[in-house]
Amino acid sequence: MSTIPSKQQRSAPLHWGYPLAVLTAVLTVGGTYLWLTDGPAPEQHTADSLRITISPTPIRQLPAPPIPEAFANYKFHSVIVAEEHGMQVVKLRLAEQGDEIVVDAATGKLIETRPYRPMNVAPPLGKLAAPFSPMM
Repeated sequence: MSTIPSKQQRSAPLHWGYPLAVLTAVLTVGGTYLWLTDGPAPEQHTADSLRITISPTPIRQLPAPPIPEAFANYKFHSVIVAEEHGMQVVKLRLAEQGDEIVVDAATGKLIETRPYRPMNVAPPLGKLAAPFSPMM
């Protein structure tokens, strides 16, 4: 006759969940304590120690740039000096229904070109959009 060996159960001194629960509780209590306690008391300042002298920085305004001699023979429809996004720009349009060229006034670099869009026509909304009716 053969005997069936009995299963020996290992008795662990601590289950792995207990240290995890203790660590979680310690971190929660410690974090709450640090969050709720005030730091060191702020230093008391007198009115004289808080006075700061600030010199106003002058804002540099660029004059309207003259039209270069190379373009003197051309008839511009419009030359507009404006400010966009905190930068002075020059907007050039050669024809009334032509594209607009936007140039940085300080450096002369091209920023962008904008296509001509009539003011009385709504922008296209898409292939399946309903027709535009200004009377609605």
